[in-house]
Amino acid sequence: MLYDKTLVRTQTKTTGEKMHNVTIKFHLPARIAFSILFILMWLPPVITAHGLTPKITVIILLGLIPPLFVIWLLSVAAISADGIVLYRMNKLGWSDIKSARLRTFLGIRHIYIQRNKGVSWWLPLYFRGPCPIKTALLQFVPEENVLHQVAETL
Repeated sequence: MLYDKTLVRTQTKTTGEKMHNVTIKFHLPARIAFSILFILMWLPPVITAHGLTPKITVIILLGLIPPLFVIWLLSVAAISADGIVLYRMNKLGWSDIKSARLRTFLGIRHIYIQRNKGVSWWLPLYFRGPCPIKTALLQFVPEENVLHQVAETL
């Protein structure tokens, strides 16, 4: 479902509660460029290597599939009224957040989220979607949650 700012604002104002059926997805920016760069890094050594049989060449080229799979399918953060789903596998409900802080790692901004149970998260702020991540967090995170307070400072 596409994000529609006016629909979400109208629904929130008229009903007084946040929408539960809207999920906003954010992806790794420049996925096509990363994919092409990765292929270009591995293709010349395969082509120029002497003595490779076609069988070995195919096996090496099939080795490109897992990294491309990660780039295209797993590099996703989905934010909804229920919480965040990071990399299509890790789910975090709003009530599970213990603390949140803005962090920068190698010049890349993240929100470091400590959970009540489980491993801490680094929510990437460089992912791109139909709206800024800040907008989605402010829309869906409950106001009393510490993540909402961090999102206000972005």
